[in-house]
Amino acid sequence: MISFRYPIVHGPDGPDTRRGLVRCCGGFARARCGYPPSVSILTMRENIMANTIVWTDIPVTDMDRARKFYSAVLQTEIPLMDGANGDVALLPGDPQQGEVSGDLARGENQKPGMDGCTIYLDSKGDPEGMIERVVAAGGSVLVPVASMGEMVGSIGFFQDSEGNRIGVHKPPQQG
Repeated sequence: MISFRYPIVHGPDGPDTRRGLVRCCGGFARARCGYPPSVSILTMRENIMANTIVWTDIPVTDMDRARKFYSAVLQTEIPLMDGANGDVALLPGDPQQGEVSGDLARGENQKPGMDGCTIYLDSKGDPEGMIERVVAAGGSVLVPVASMGEMVGSIGFFQDSEGNRIGVHKPPQQG
């Protein structure tokens, strides 16, 4: 679960009583209102984190190769989804707990590539280690891990076994 990084600040519209969010400028804690910008400030719904992105498909052409690759990179089993004829494998994550997750998807409309949206994987605090596992599993480094500042944290990019550009992310240090 994402924790709030910045202290509660009473804005021009006053504090909001729902889970400590600050109401300002007709919305919740927006940077343009003069409050610290943070991607970790999100509205809550019944104690489940509300995310703009809720699911992702990573396109694959060879499901066995992709499952082996992502199992090594994520250090967990990537099971096939029941009833999907071997065309879908589930990535770790629990949407019921507010976690965004996704799958590996093979199909006519699933085309791996370096263009389009970029998916960022949670490195669990070790982006360099994740990049090392990528290389060991047969992927390649596109951009080494680098700090992007205290608001973003650290990111890097790799090409997976299927030819997709994937990002690796480590949140900024809480402090």
